[in-house]
Amino acid sequence: MSGIDMNHYGLYLAFSGRSDQANVHWMILLAHPGADRCMRFHCEGSPALREYVSESDTPFNGLRDSAYRRIDRKDLICRIPIEAFDVVVKQAEATPLQSSAFWVLYLLFRLERKGLVPEGTYTDWMTYYLTQNGDDKENIDAEDQGPGNLWLEEE
Repeated sequence: MSGIDMNHYGLYLAFSGRSDQANVHWMILLAHPGADRCMRFHCEGSPALREYVSESDTPFNGLRDSAYRRIDRKDLICRIPIEAFDVVVKQAEATPLQSSAFWVLYLLFRLERKGLVPEGTYTDWMTYYLTQNGDDKENIDAEDQGPGNLWLEEE
């Protein structure tokens, strides 16, 4: 376990599928710096059958594990203290089910409002999404369910 910082998590935005392909799946990863396993948060399924998925002890290195999606790209958003883990989980659970991209974008929005990710993170990644998918306005409008209730009480 040497070399693993157990006091923080790296919060990553991850993609399964190359960014030049349609149907790229977006995820949020939490991993202790130096670890080869992580926790994955994402939304999957067809529009009528969406579900929130939280997977622990999943591969962080990008290789396909028989039970998990391969990670093709990951971008470090920031580091968060381990004490913020429950806030991330609570905000993930409160984010409305929608396409994986919009679900991740609105989770980032919620975490930004909580001060856990840098200001502008949501805007930067929404701009990236729209740059990649802006010609699909009909699908964007159908998939965008918004961030949900932003006044979730703290416990």
